[in-house]
Amino acid sequence: MLASSEPQSNWAFAWCDNVRIFHMGKSAILIWTFKLQHSKKNMRIQITRLSPHQNAKVFGILMAVCSLIFAIQMAFSLWLLPQPVDAAVNTIGTSMFVLLLFPIIYLVMSYAMVWVACSIYNRAFRHIGGIEFDQHTDGA
Repeated sequence: MLASSEPQSNWAFAWCDNVRIFHMGKSAILIWTFKLQHSKKNMRIQITRLSPHQNAKVFGILMAVCSLIFAIQMAFSLWLLPQPVDAAVNTIGTSMFVLLLFPIIYLVMSYAMVWVACSIYNRAFRHIGGIEFDQHTDGA
């Protein structure tokens, strides 16, 4: 038996026991649903693909932010120390600018390494399978 309801925003939907149809304009999405029979059910899920760009972007930004925190602290502590001088009373030592380059270096290198790792995983999945985990769900 098919029942329908009022459209929510631009989405109209109808459902029966196991099938839900979401319709918007000329496109429709058909989703097969099921109810869990027990109070707790284990579902084994396998990751088939990792998005190289998205994962690399997120990890690169996180690494840059974390390294920026340490670079600022290190630059401040080096600023408080007396600068070494040579015989002609010229200061010698590293520039503070180099310390602030570390977040950019971390961003680029972590982006590249995660992108390569995700690409290798996606190619290897076809031959050796992917990462599996069990998901425990509570049935209502």
